[in-house]
Amino acid sequence: MSKWLLRLFVKNYENTKDPKVWMGYGLLEGWLSIIGNTALFFVKYFIGISINSISLIADAFHTLSDTLTSVVVVIGFKMSAKAPDKEHPFGHGRIEAIASIVIAVLLGVVGADFMWQSIQRLMQVIAGHPAPVTGDYIAMAAIALSVIFKESMAEFSINLGKIINSQALKADAWHHRSDAIASFFVLIAIIAAKFGALWLDPIMGIGVSLLILKVGVDVLRESSQILIGRVNEEEVAKIEETVKGVAGCEGVHRLAVHDYGMTKVVSMHIEVSDESSFDEAHVIADTVEKNIENALGKNVTTVVHVDPKASHHNGANNLIDDVIKIILGENGVMGAHKMWIIGGAKKNMVFHLIVDPKMSVKDSHEITRSLKAKIWKIFDGSITIHVEPCEKKCAECISRCPEKRNVAQK
Repeated sequence: MSKWLLRLFVKNYENTKDPKVWMGYGLLEGWLSIIGNTALFFVKYFIGISINSISLIADAFHTLSDTLTSVVVVIGFKMSAKAPDKEHPFGHGRIEAIASIVIAVLLGVVGADFMWQSIQRLMQVIAGHPAPVTGDYIAMAAIALSVIFKESMAEFSINLGKIINSQALKADAWHHRSDAIASFFVLIAIIAAKFGALWLDPIMGIGVSLLILKVGVDVLRESSQILIGRVNEEEVAKIEETVKGVAGCEGVHRLAVHDYGMTKVVSMHIEVSDESSFDEAHVIADTVEKNIENALGKNVTTVVHVDPKASHHNGANNLIDDVIKIILGENGVMGAHKMWIIGGAKKNMVFHLIVDPKMSVKDSHEITRSLKAKIWKIFDGSITIHVEPCEKKCAECISRCPEKRNVAQK
């Protein structure tokens, strides 16, 4: 049934990277869930009342919570599709993650309430006064059909969520699936009650409540990770593979992906040959941007900073090692990073010098003058030194600490 729904509604997979298509499919799933869950709630609730089954009534409200979360999905997609503005230059896509957190809270409230009701029903069984549970084959058939319907909706939602990369739809899918599992448990409880096992009904009610709470916690954890900027390792690996496949690109570092729901901002430093012209470097950077857009979708903004790759010929490595010794031997120097030797016949050595933030400008100028004089004794070319205050970014720095000396960005 889920595959039939996908074929019926999702006809153009090629355009699913378009934010407008994302919103359309998100709203589609939301409204289908609202209509289906509302109808299913009334069926379960009235059957549960008629046979006096706390687990089925709990399951009915679980289904109703799915209706409420689908309303949140619809509102979330509507708001997240708003165009970027001055205060939100990258759009409102993270509202979808906020909507998922609201879904998680609603699940927690419902789960806690029915946990309490189920425990009370269990206490009645223990006290020897169990509430009677009845049921007929029509009720059992209705519950069995609800299991099939909810699992189909789960498959539809999770597949659609994967297509448009939507955490809200994936969360809604788990609502459907947990409801299908809960209904299956309820069906077992009603059948067991026919054979006198009245204790199984509240036990199943507790099981359903725990399931609701678990899904709520899982959704809350996943959505919170998106908001605080969790790194998607698979996505980063895909970007790295894409970048390294570009001719002329000899390396990539400082790769960052900022997720805004329907849009993403990717920033990185790529390395090109130090003998590349400005035009060549621009073409390489432009190709990287286009390839990432093809891989992740047109809703991706890519910012590429081009770095010259350090020379590894004519003894450049040995030269840099000698220069490092000179730098670290200079009084007042805390460290250095971003060391390159670039150029062809006329070479230019570039590095960033790290000093105490309290050092005066006069003293920093004296240090750079002294260093240039010492380095020129072993290097024939121009020297560019950028002086920076220490910001304790030790992973990027060659410092006086022995364990940090091999972390140079050469």
